[in-house]
Amino acid sequence: LSVVLAAFHTSFNVCNVLILIWFIPLIEKLVSIIIPKKESDDEFHLQFISGGILSTSELSILQAKKEIFAFVNRTKKMFDHVKLLYDEKNESEAVKLYSKIEKYESICDRLEIEIANYLNKVAEGRLSDSGKQEIHKLLREISEIESIGDSCFNLSRTLLRKSEKKVVFTSETDANVHIMMDLVQKSIDQMDVILHCQE
Repeated sequence: LSVVLAAFHTSFNVCNVLILIWFIPLIEKLVSIIIPKKESDDEFHLQFISGGILSTSELSILQAKKEIFAFVNRTKKMFDHVKLLYDEKNESEAVKLYSKIEKYESICDRLEIEIANYLNKVAEGRLSDSGKQEIHKLLREISEIESIGDSCFNLSRTLLRKSEKKVVFTSETDANVHIMMDLVQKSIDQMDVILHCQE
């Protein structure tokens, strides 16, 4: 009897697997709808260099560059939130945007430190003169990118005070600020293009 029960139990499980295996994509979509994925950009994590130094310095530098590209994308999103904050009329929504920018700024600070630490470890290995120059250039890049994040955060603090004190600019001032923001956006986009061209 125990053998029959064991055989039935095994057969039942095998049949379940054979049936359910065809519904995996559907189940995955259903779970994604029920439990929406959190926006990963709102959390600190390294995407490419968390595994430590790679077998060659060249590969390690390549991974650091990928991390810098991700760093730039976060900074661009941070500036997008600053633009939204400028136009936000609802004070509670303005506070939410400011909180998000503040979180991004904290992430940018940590990214600069982690990427710099990684590059310094790579620099301790055997490197050609061009490799050393490359690391020096990347360290300068992450410092400049982080300073963009600082500027975004400083702007957001000013904009939050503007919202809290109900300050209203003239239409001419609004137009000028939007022109300046568009110019800054173009500069950030151009920086992104240049960094990828150097890959």
